[in-house]
Formats: sequence, C-alpha cells, structure tokens
Amino acid sequence: MNNPFNPSFGRIPTIFLNRGHLIDEVVEELDNPNSPYKVSIVYGMRGVGKTTFLTEVGRKVEQEPNWLVVDLAMGSNLMATLVDNLYMKANSDLQKTFESIRGLSFSAFGLQLSADISKPTLSTYQGILTNMFAKLRKKGIKVLITLDEVKSNSELKNFAAYYQILNREDYPVALMMTGLPENISELQNEDVMTFLLRGKRIPLSSLNLSQIEFSYSKVFNQSGYKVNADTLNKMAVMTMGYSYAFQLLGYLVWNAAKESKIINQALLDQVKIEYLIELDQNAYTKIFGSV
Repeated sequence: MNNPFNPSFGRIPTIFLNRGHLIDEVVEELDNPNSPYKVSIVYGMRGVGKTTFLTEVGRKVEQEPNWLVVDLAMGSNLMATLVDNLYMKANSDLQKTFESIRGLSFSAFGLQLSADISKPTLSTYQGILTNMFAKLRKKGIKVLITLDEVKSNSELKNFAAYYQILNREDYPVALMMTGLPENISELQNEDVMTFLLRGKRIPLSSLNLSQIEFSYSKVFNQSGYKVNADTLNKMAVMTMGYSYAFQLLGYLVWNAAKESKIINQALLDQVKIEYLIELDQNAYTKIFGSV
C-alpha cells in the first residue's frame, strides 16, 4: 500500500482532516443569493489547510448540475484567465453559446479575439465577461470563482472592481478567496476592495488534537501497523494541531516503520530531526520570515 499521507501544499491528501460541517455549511449557503458567503475569505497561517478547504468546497459545488467552478491564480491576467476558464469548464452547448459572442472565438490555445481588437484592454475583457455571465444567467447557471493566496496588486484591484459590478447587477457569481491574515488585512484597507468587509470571513485555526490522534489510530491500525495509545497521543501533540504537520509526521512515520510495522517512541525519536527540519524549511521559515 502506498503512503496515504501527503505533505505537499495545496493538494487534497488521501487522509484529509476535513472540516466537514463548515464545508457543508458553505456549500449550502452558496445557493442562497442573499447569503454573506457570496463573497467569502478563508484566512489563517501557512499550512492550516486553506487551499485544501477551498479545493474541497469547489469540488462539492462542482457536483451540482447548475454550477461552474473556476479556479484563478495570482500572477496571471485574472480577467483573461476567467474568460478562458469559463469556456473550458462549460459543456458543449454552453461553449457554442459563448462562441456566438461577436468578435471572439476559442481554440485549444484559449481566447481568440477578432482582428479589429489588436490590443485588448481591461474594458475589452469586461465586455466579454459580462456577455458570458448574461448567457449563463439566462440558462440558470451559477459560477463560483476561487482565488488562492491573494495579495494586493493592480490585477486584483481591477478584478475586484469588476466583481463589484457583477454583484451590483445581481449576476449569480460567488467569490471565495484564501489568504494570510496580514494580506487579507491589507486588501480590506484598499478603497476598491472595502466590499470585502461585508463578506463572510472564515478563519481556519489549529485542528483538534483528539481528531488528529483518532485519524492516526485509524490509518495506521487499519494498515497493519502496531502503535499504542500513548504513542498516538505523542504524535498528535507533536503536530500542535497543524494540518501540514499532521501530513508530514504521518508521512515520515509511515515510511520509517514500513518494514517493521512498529511505531513507538524510538521510531518517533528517529524521525524527529527530519520532521523538525522539514517543518522549519517548508513552513516556519516562511511564517516567521514575514513577521
């Protein structure tokens, strides 16, 4: 059996310490056009599971037949990327509808503008998107836009200003973002993004140690590993309720005990140095380096 733990950032691991109730609440609220979750911000320190939370919400929403989920990334042309991704996520009928918009076409390389639009501007993309959202609304299709690890820059300000237009015109478009607390505070101080203050803020903090201990017990015992309650408790304490630490420690312990199938204090001592080094390099340095 392959190691089920995944200490890679941003991916949903096989062993996912989900926040099931909160995720279900968010997904349910998104169907309410008057819900504060129409604009929501997931924030917390590095490694608490913001991206995983965002991905899981998107995955559940995408299962609904009348929803499209579009994932955007900082560092790209957000407006152009939104046009491309809306088209790529649409079914064939919707794609044909989008292709009917005057002056544009789509190919394997993305959006293709007509010859008379040689230098597309911000207003060009706004016009295209408004046309697309109008066609989606007519067909009863809602859109969830996700944006991971936001930071204040001109691209985000332009996107936020356009989203306010969509919101004001009552298009069925929801926006969910993640970010570090300091970056979220910076966004909310920008004039063009003060509407974020009216959105739903979702703080993600450390996980319950009992939940972590139970998850370790279930995974390792079901996989034929021998580990007692005291060792499981020590492993949970070592993570300090930190999602990334849970994945990293589980990954290292699984590999170290793969031959013997025995997890005890001696094995924890064996992996401790590597665990702390990885935790420091991949998380703590970035956390405290920005303080």
